[in-house]
Amino acid sequence: MNRIDKQLLSQHEHEVIYWRNVQKRVVSVVKKLASRCLAFCGDKEVFGSVTKYDSFLADHIARFGYSGIGFTSY
Repeated sequence: MNRIDKQLLSQHEHEVIYWRNVQKRVVSVVKKLASRCLAFCGDKEVFGSVTKYDSFLADHIARFGYSGIGFTSY
């Protein structure tokens, strides 16, 4: 059965998968830091410094990183 909105549904599924991957990484970092009683900030306060360890995060920060005042992305 073909639906008119087949392409839209496919795009939505890809977006859901993408943002779940972002959420998994954020939760993983929070759990790791909390389990070891570590601070959420370190000696390097450079936005995106963790990207050298994860290519997915590098791509995400390149796409949605700081775009200027008034635009927030998590």
